[in-house]
Amino acid sequence: MENALTWICLVRHGETDWNLAGRMQGRDNIPMNETGRAQGRACAEAFAEAKSACGACWDKVYASTLDRAVETGTFISRALGLADPEKTEALLERDFGKYSGYSYYDYAVATHAPDVFDWSQLESTEAIRGRIYDFARRLHETAPGTRVIGITHGGVIKTLAKTEERAPTVKYSEGVHNCCINIYSFDGEKLRLEAFNMKGEEYIAFMKENPALFDADK
Repeated sequence: MENALTWICLVRHGETDWNLAGRMQGRDNIPMNETGRAQGRACAEAFAEAKSACGACWDKVYASTLDRAVETGTFISRALGLADPEKTEALLERDFGKYSGYSYYDYAVATHAPDVFDWSQLESTEAIRGRIYDFARRLHETAPGTRVIGITHGGVIKTLAKTEERAPTVKYSEGVHNCCINIYSFDGEKLRLEAFNMKGEEYIAFMKENPALFDADK
Protein backbone atom coordinates (compact mmCIF):
# COMPACT_ATOMS: atom_id res chain seq x y z
CA MET A 1 0.00 0.00 0.00
CA GLU A 2 3.02 2.32 0.20
CA ASN A 3 2.44 3.54 -3.38
CA ALA A 4 -1.34 3.73 -3.08
CA LEU A 5 -3.13 6.97 -3.82
CA THR A 6 -5.01 8.64 -1.00
CA TRP A 7 -8.52 9.77 -1.97
CA ILE A 8 -10.17 12.90 -0.59
CA CYS A 9 -13.77 13.77 -1.40
CA LEU A 10 -14.51 17.40 -0.56
CA VAL A 11 -18.20 18.23 -0.09
CA ARG A 12 -19.65 21.68 0.43
CA HIS A 13 -22.17 22.07 3.26
CA GLY A 14 -25.89 22.58 2.66
CA GLU A 15 -27.56 25.95 2.20
CA THR A 16 -27.75 28.60 4.92
CA ASP A 17 -29.87 31.74 5.08
CA TRP A 18 -26.75 33.77 4.29
CA ASN A 19 -26.15 31.66 1.18
CA LEU A 20 -29.71 32.36 0.14
CA ALA A 21 -29.29 36.10 0.76
CA GLY A 22 -25.99 36.22 -1.14
CA ARG A 23 -23.85 37.15 1.86
CA MET A 24 -20.22 36.24 2.50
CA GLN A 25 -20.12 33.88 5.50
CA GLY A 26 -16.45 33.31 6.13
CA ARG A 27 -16.05 31.80 9.57
CA ASP A 28 -19.29 33.12 11.03
CA ASN A 29 -21.08 30.08 12.43
CA ILE A 30 -24.28 30.35 10.40
CA PRO A 31 -26.42 27.18 10.63
CA MET A 32 -28.03 25.41 7.71
CA ASN A 33 -31.63 26.24 6.93
CA GLU A 34 -34.25 23.60 6.15
CA THR A 35 -33.38 23.63 2.47
CA GLY A 36 -29.77 22.98 3.42
CA ARG A 37 -30.74 20.07 5.64
CA ALA A 38 -32.79 18.58 2.79
CA GLN A 39 -29.76 18.98 0.53
CA GLY A 40 -27.56 17.28 3.12
CA ARG A 41 -29.92 14.32 3.42
CA ALA A 42 -30.14 13.99 -0.38
CA CYS A 43 -26.35 14.09 -0.65
CA ALA A 44 -26.07 11.42 2.03
CA GLU A 45 -28.53 9.24 0.13
CA ALA A 46 -26.38 9.57 -3.00
CA PHE A 47 -23.32 8.34 -1.11
CA ALA A 48 -25.33 5.41 0.26
CA GLU A 49 -26.74 4.56 -3.18
CA ALA A 50 -23.29 4.61 -4.78
CA LYS A 51 -21.98 2.33 -2.04
CA SER A 52 -24.83 -0.10 -2.57
CA ALA A 53 -24.67 0.02 -6.37
CA CYS A 54 -20.94 -0.20 -6.98
CA GLY A 55 -19.13 -0.52 -3.67
CA ALA A 56 -18.04 3.12 -3.60
CA CYS A 57 -16.75 3.01 -0.04
CA TRP A 58 -15.22 5.67 2.17
CA ASP A 59 -13.32 5.09 5.39
CA LYS A 60 -13.99 8.20 7.45
CA VAL A 61 -15.69 11.59 7.46
CA TYR A 62 -14.03 14.83 8.53
CA ALA A 63 -15.68 18.25 8.81
CA SER A 64 -14.84 21.87 9.35
CA THR A 65 -15.56 22.95 12.91
CA LEU A 66 -18.49 25.13 11.77
CA ASP A 67 -21.96 23.77 12.50
CA ARG A 68 -23.16 23.81 8.89
CA ALA A 69 -20.30 21.50 7.91
CA VAL A 70 -20.60 19.20 10.93
CA GLU A 71 -24.34 18.70 10.40
CA THR A 72 -23.89 17.97 6.69
CA GLY A 73 -21.13 15.50 7.53
CA THR A 74 -23.28 13.77 10.12
CA PHE A 75 -25.97 13.07 7.52
CA ILE A 76 -23.34 11.50 5.28
CA SER A 77 -21.45 9.53 7.92
CA ARG A 78 -24.62 7.97 9.31
CA ALA A 79 -25.86 7.06 5.83
CA LEU A 80 -22.58 5.22 5.28
CA GLY A 81 -22.54 3.56 8.70
CA LEU A 82 -19.44 5.50 9.77
CA ALA A 83 -18.58 7.36 12.97
CA ASP A 84 -19.75 10.96 13.22
CA PRO A 85 -17.39 13.47 11.58
CA GLU A 86 -14.06 14.32 13.15
CA LYS A 87 -13.79 18.10 13.32
CA THR A 88 -10.71 19.79 11.90
CA GLU A 89 -9.77 23.43 11.39
CA ALA A 90 -7.96 22.38 8.20
CA LEU A 91 -11.34 22.37 6.42
CA LEU A 92 -12.56 25.76 7.67
CA GLU A 93 -13.88 28.35 5.26
CA ARG A 94 -11.59 31.10 4.05
CA ASP A 95 -11.23 33.84 6.65
CA PHE A 96 -12.73 37.02 5.19
CA GLY A 97 -12.09 39.11 8.29
CA LYS A 98 -14.20 42.25 8.52
CA TYR A 99 -15.71 41.53 5.11
CA SER A 100 -17.65 38.53 6.42
CA GLY A 101 -21.33 39.40 6.17
CA TYR A 102 -20.89 41.59 3.09
CA SER A 103 -23.16 40.90 0.16
CA TYR A 104 -21.36 39.30 -2.78
CA TYR A 105 -22.03 42.48 -4.76
CA ASP A 106 -20.65 44.84 -2.12
CA TYR A 107 -17.64 42.59 -1.66
CA ALA A 108 -16.95 42.55 -5.40
CA VAL A 109 -17.23 46.35 -5.52
CA ALA A 110 -14.87 46.66 -2.56
CA THR A 111 -12.20 44.45 -4.15
CA HIS A 112 -12.19 46.71 -7.20
CA ALA A 113 -11.08 49.63 -5.04
CA PRO A 114 -7.58 48.40 -4.14
CA ASP A 115 -6.60 51.75 -2.67
CA VAL A 116 -9.10 51.27 0.17
CA PHE A 117 -9.68 47.49 0.27
CA ASP A 118 -7.78 45.86 3.13
CA TRP A 119 -6.32 42.70 1.60
CA SER A 120 -4.70 41.81 4.93
CA GLN A 121 -8.16 40.83 6.16
CA LEU A 122 -8.33 37.87 3.76
CA GLU A 123 -6.71 34.51 4.26
CA SER A 124 -4.40 34.06 1.29
CA THR A 125 -4.73 31.43 -1.41
CA GLU A 126 -1.35 30.07 -0.31
CA ALA A 127 -2.57 29.66 3.27
CA ILE A 128 -5.70 27.80 2.16
CA ARG A 129 -3.72 25.48 -0.09
CA GLY A 130 -1.17 24.99 2.68
CA ARG A 131 -3.66 23.75 5.24
CA ILE A 132 -5.42 21.46 2.76
CA TYR A 133 -2.07 20.02 1.70
CA ASP A 134 -1.08 19.52 5.33
CA PHE A 135 -4.36 17.66 5.86
CA ALA A 136 -3.72 15.48 2.79
CA ARG A 137 -0.15 14.72 3.83
CA ARG A 138 -1.17 13.67 7.33
CA LEU A 139 -3.70 11.26 5.87
CA HIS A 140 -1.25 9.88 3.34
CA GLU A 141 1.59 9.44 5.81
CA THR A 142 -0.63 7.77 8.39
CA ALA A 143 -2.53 5.46 6.04
CA PRO A 144 -1.67 5.70 2.32
CA GLY A 145 -4.60 4.56 0.24
CA THR A 146 -7.19 5.76 2.72
CA ARG A 147 -10.44 7.24 1.39
CA VAL A 148 -11.97 10.13 3.30
CA ILE A 149 -14.79 12.60 2.91
CA GLY A 150 -14.16 16.17 4.07
CA ILE A 151 -17.05 18.58 4.58
CA THR A 152 -15.82 22.07 3.80
CA HIS A 153 -16.89 25.37 2.24
CA GLY A 154 -17.30 27.10 -1.08
CA GLY A 155 -14.24 29.33 -0.76
CA VAL A 156 -11.96 26.36 -0.14
CA ILE A 157 -13.39 24.32 -3.02
CA LYS A 158 -13.15 27.24 -5.46
CA THR A 159 -9.59 28.05 -4.41
CA LEU A 160 -8.43 24.49 -5.03
CA ALA A 161 -10.35 24.26 -8.29
CA LYS A 162 -8.50 27.34 -9.55
CA THR A 163 -5.03 26.13 -8.60
CA GLU A 164 -4.67 22.34 -8.67
CA GLU A 165 -3.48 20.09 -11.48
CA ARG A 166 -6.21 18.95 -13.89
CA ALA A 167 -8.52 21.59 -12.42
CA PRO A 168 -10.89 23.39 -14.77
CA THR A 169 -10.81 27.16 -14.98
CA VAL A 170 -13.29 28.33 -12.36
CA LYS A 171 -14.23 31.96 -11.87
CA TYR A 172 -15.34 32.96 -8.40
CA SER A 173 -18.50 34.44 -9.89
CA GLU A 174 -19.51 31.02 -11.20
CA GLY A 175 -19.70 29.53 -7.74
CA VAL A 176 -20.14 25.96 -6.60
CA HIS A 177 -23.48 24.62 -5.49
CA ASN A 178 -24.36 23.57 -1.97
CA CYS A 179 -23.54 19.92 -1.23
CA CYS A 180 -21.44 19.64 -4.38
CA ILE A 181 -19.08 16.64 -4.45
CA ASN A 182 -15.45 17.00 -5.56
CA ILE A 183 -12.96 14.14 -5.72
CA TYR A 184 -9.18 14.46 -5.41
CA SER A 185 -6.39 11.91 -5.55
CA PHE A 186 -3.17 12.53 -3.64
CA ASP A 187 0.14 10.77 -4.31
CA GLY A 188 2.02 12.27 -1.39
CA GLU A 189 3.09 15.33 -3.35
CA LYS A 190 0.27 16.57 -5.56
CA LEU A 191 -3.50 16.86 -5.29
CA ARG A 192 -5.23 16.08 -8.58
CA LEU A 193 -8.83 16.95 -9.25
CA GLU A 194 -10.68 13.89 -10.58
CA ALA A 195 -14.27 15.21 -10.50
CA PHE A 196 -15.64 18.69 -9.82
CA ASN A 197 -18.87 20.25 -8.53
CA MET A 198 -20.97 17.09 -8.91
CA LYS A 199 -24.57 16.78 -7.77
CA GLY A 200 -25.66 13.58 -6.10
CA GLU A 201 -26.88 11.89 -9.26
CA GLU A 202 -23.68 12.89 -11.07
CA TYR A 203 -21.60 11.39 -8.28
CA ILE A 204 -23.49 8.08 -8.53
CA ALA A 205 -22.97 8.01 -12.30
CA PHE A 206 -19.29 8.92 -11.94
CA MET A 207 -18.65 6.11 -9.47
CA LYS A 208 -20.51 3.60 -11.64
CA GLU A 209 -18.43 4.67 -14.66
CA ASN A 210 -15.17 4.41 -12.72
CA PRO A 211 -15.35 1.11 -10.81
CA ALA A 212 -11.56 0.86 -10.58
CA LEU A 213 -11.14 4.39 -9.22
CA PHE A 214 -9.83 3.21 -5.88
CA ASP A 215 -7.54 0.49 -7.14
CA ALA A 216 -4.34 0.60 -5.09
CA ASP A 217 -2.16 0.11 -8.14
CA LYS A 218 -3.81 2.80 -10.27
